[in-house]
Amino acid sequence: MKIRSVMFQVGLAVCSAFLLPVFAQQKDAAEPPIVQQRDLLGSVKAIGEFGDLHRKLDEAYDKNDAAAVAALFTEDGLFVTPDGMLSGHPEIAAGHAETFQRSPISNSV
Repeated sequence: MKIRSVMFQVGLAVCSAFLLPVFAQQKDAAEPPIVQQRDLLGSVKAIGEFGDLHRKLDEAYDKNDAAAVAALFTEDGLFVTPDGMLSGHPEIAAGHAETFQRSPISNSV
């Protein structure tokens, strides 16, 4: 009987050590904003829209047109690169302009 009582108390102490920090967390902390996205799986037009967007992006890259690339993003859009993130039209355009200046894209072989 004593062993069961001791085991119960040890188990309770261990559970308390893990559960108390969970209950002590602040509940009034601001939640991070959730990015809304479109569900393209259920949309018949999604493939066509994606194809049009990809075609426009290809044209902008072929012309080395940084402003046209940025225009394909929302005002608060993010462009993720290996060097970091570009946020919003001005940063996306400036980042692409710099890239196009360093190494222009050309279709000629």
